[in-house]
Amino acid sequence: MLEAVVFDFDGVIIDTEWSAFEIWNQLFAEHGTELTLDEFVRSIGTRGAIDFSALITEKTGRPAPNNRALRAWKQPLQDAAVADLALMPGVASWLQATSDAQIRTAIASSSERWWIEPHLERHAIAHHFEHLSTWDGPDVGFSPKPAPDLYTRCLAALGIHPSAAVAIEDSINGTVAAKRAGMSVIAVPTRLTAHLDFAIADVVVSSLAELDLHRAIAALSNTPTVRITDYDAPAAAALALAQQAELAARWDDDPPCGAGGHADEYRGVDGRFLVVNVDGADVACGGLRRHDVTTGEVKRVYVTPSARGRGLSRKVMAHLVLAARDLGYERLILETGDRLPEAISLYESSGWTRIANFGEYADSPDSRCYELRLLA
Repeated sequence: MLEAVVFDFDGVIIDTEWSAFEIWNQLFAEHGTELTLDEFVRSIGTRGAIDFSALITEKTGRPAPNNRALRAWKQPLQDAAVADLALMPGVASWLQATSDAQIRTAIASSSERWWIEPHLERHAIAHHFEHLSTWDGPDVGFSPKPAPDLYTRCLAALGIHPSAAVAIEDSINGTVAAKRAGMSVIAVPTRLTAHLDFAIADVVVSSLAELDLHRAIAALSNTPTVRITDYDAPAAAALALAQQAELAARWDDDPPCGAGGHADEYRGVDGRFLVVNVDGADVACGGLRRHDVTTGEVKRVYVTPSARGRGLSRKVMAHLVLAARDLGYERLILETGDRLPEAISLYESSGWTRIANFGEYADSPDSRCYELRLLA
């Protein structure tokens, strides 16, 4: 049962992020360079992801003003740019619907309270939010997103279990934070984040206006569930065996792959094994194990034929990447085969880069190996 909806602020309630990107770009232009969308998007939903001063210096080869000076230049322009911004589509309807349904609402944002509260007052919606969980400087004693702290503090203040709350997010940093806190997530990407992969979210919509509260509750109740299990547990073992059978058929009973390791490799501080359940059936899996001190290896990503075409392999990969980040890995590697074009397409479209074949696959002409560098 849904008891609370926790909104992000910037990009979800008001689109303050596009103007921020434009203003930072104006500042970079005045220094003779450009801030790219891919660079800026890393800063959305978090704090300190970009050292703007260092980036200008790196791009121009000339010392830039420090970040305090740059932000002092930016803030008046930002204030003016957002002064008259309307609520994002669907926000007012959602707030009314949650009120009517007696579902509690709150905000969890990496922005400061002084930035958020005037906008809530201007739109006369402050009374809707029972709690504001904000990040108000480095001395607050907890971390901004993608750490789960803002959400865990919010849920504690509301006295609600994570399973009874949904977060509404527009950024990958925010989505990861909410998932780390154990919550469901409705992702509403903006024009800045629409190109990103939100497979880890439970529901993805282009606007809150296209999904009202009641349809959202129904969608969340039918979303695939991802659970951690043992590699030798019955469901995981059955899926891994099914994968091996399919590979054997594609390679004429001689698949270029091994047993995939032992159960101990996929748990504890070294790895995870995940199983995805849809409508009561276990239909997909994937594993992560240690390759070396800084590198994890992805294994056994598989979706049963009847469940394909629903983005489940992408969801498995997204959850494995999150697990790898939580375990402290700096990069991931994997091996696939040249007779698996759908797998190759998945990896290459998800940012994986082809590398030289490694380990037992070094001399395998059928193998294709990839790596993914991880952000914190």
